[in-house]
Amino acid sequence: MLNGPGMTRRLRYKTHSIVGASLGLTAFFTLALLPSVVYGGVAGVRVASGLFGEAGASGLGANAFIVLGILSAVCAIAALFAVIGAVAGASVGALTRATLGRKAQGAARFPPPIIP
Repeated sequence: MLNGPGMTRRLRYKTHSIVGASLGLTAFFTLALLPSVVYGGVAGVRVASGLFGEAGASGLGANAFIVLGILSAVCAIAALFAVIGAVAGASVGALTRATLGRKAQGAARFPPPIIP
């Protein structure tokens, strides 16, 4: 069932999550890209020096481990920021919807008294 009454509600939740994830990735690119590259490079150098010995004698294998460390750190931290942003966006959307829904229900349930 692609079209139904619950479909618009799901799309609203999805929209809030997508907006939150995009804001989270924007925060990642502005705040955490450079540190994740640096720490991933340091981890890659440590792994490569542990496996191949001296870090100064860098061959193809050592360079591959360094690049793999950088890429894995960037991907992991970007995914973390995206998930945190999506959760924050969904929770803000749910809280906003609950607050607005409560105001609308209160107004419909208790009409103003008619004073003659």
